[in-house]
Amino acid sequence: MSGKDSPASPPCLAAEIAPDYFDPLAVEPQQARDVARWRKARRERPASPLAFHRWSPGAPMRRGHWNIPVPASIEAVEPDVVLAPLVGWDGRGYRLGYGGGYFDRTLAARRPLAVGTGLQSARLATIYPQPHDIPLAAIVTETGLQYDGAVPAGR
Repeated sequence: MSGKDSPASPPCLAAEIAPDYFDPLAVEPQQARDVARWRKARRERPASPLAFHRWSPGAPMRRGHWNIPVPASIEAVEPDVVLAPLVGWDGRGYRLGYGGGYFDRTLAARRPLAVGTGLQSARLATIYPQPHDIPLAAIVTETGLQYDGAVPAGR
């Protein structure tokens, strides 16, 4: 994490609860191994924001939607930081996701510190953000931290 785009101390380093959404299409396996504590997000209702639940290695799991293992715990947590998968992103911190709008609704409802994870090659000149789009605080790619200083309101 060196270079002119990297901050000396990004705000996400102070987070106490940092959930993670692992998407093998957007994140390299090495990045997954580097995450010390995993959190899993699960969708409560199709049009609702994501709900976050505690998870750690060895925690009980149950079968969820599409038979995907999800935390058995029903204890919800409010994350300090949310890692959002990226299909595309621009230099102003806006993201393209997978089209369901779940992260957009989550960011709008909860206003956590949002960090995008994706590929450097997915950078676009602009994603043509809409009024409801919320910029990310930082974007992490295989080349390092792409920090644009777009910290959500209230941070």
